[in-house]
Amino acid sequence: MPSLTMNLAELRRVVPDGVIRGAELRAAGVSSYAVSMRCRPSGPWRRLLPGVVLMGTGPPNPRQRLRAAVAYAGPGAVLSGAEALRCHGIEVPAGGDLLILLPARRRTASRDYLTVERTTRPPEPVWCDALPLAPVARAAVDAARRERDRGRLHALLSAPLRAGVCTVAELHAELAAGSRWGSAAPRAVLAELAGLPRAEGSPVLVGELPFDVPDVDPGARRTQPDPAPGAALRGPGERLDRRVPGLGSTASGTTHVGRINHET
Repeated sequence: MPSLTMNLAELRRVVPDGVIRGAELRAAGVSSYAVSMRCRPSGPWRRLLPGVVLMGTGPPNPRQRLRAAVAYAGPGAVLSGAEALRCHGIEVPAGGDLLILLPARRRTASRDYLTVERTTRPPEPVWCDALPLAPVARAAVDAARRERDRGRLHALLSAPLRAGVCTVAELHAELAAGSRWGSAAPRAVLAELAGLPRAEGSPVLVGELPFDVPDVDPGARRTQPDPAPGAALRGPGERLDRRVPGLGSTASGTTHVGRINHET
């Protein structure tokens, strides 16, 4: 009969990025006691979020944090906001919590670097490297609603336009479909983007903005680099590895039980 160590080594090889739920470990024959022993400070594993284990030592990389967030949130979870845009291959400013959308009936709490928001409009996910992502327009609007810095807000909304994967009309439609919470500033920025000079006879929908989109404040220094040609068309694994360097920069190790969830 194969030993537990041999079984765990085989399991580690098939688990994506070594991130697994405790329930899956128990289903594979690993007892709760064995998991607890291995997740001790001196053990070979570590807990990333409640009920989620990294089968390895050292700090998790950005992709492992993403997988841990989805595993913690459970079925129906969809990654949104700035991190989802980066997974789509769109360069946007780093910072802030990772945003997970869940159906309104769920009651999962926000944790550590993860903000959980219940929504009556859960989007159909776009799957990338086995991660469920909100469509580009939804991810951009979700990020924009939470952004208070004007320059970063402009970068969040202009980046998918400059990448040619979204239009101003699509962003307007997504903004109108949700609640009015946090919509005033994004509406103002979208009005500016829609009013950019266009060549005579060009389409009204701004799907191919020039790369020299001005900043909101006159004379402000640009903070958003131009995306590499074809960046949004690369393989999903490569996109994910290159686009999420800033994830987890605000992790505090505390449980945000009192966070307000706005219905969108």
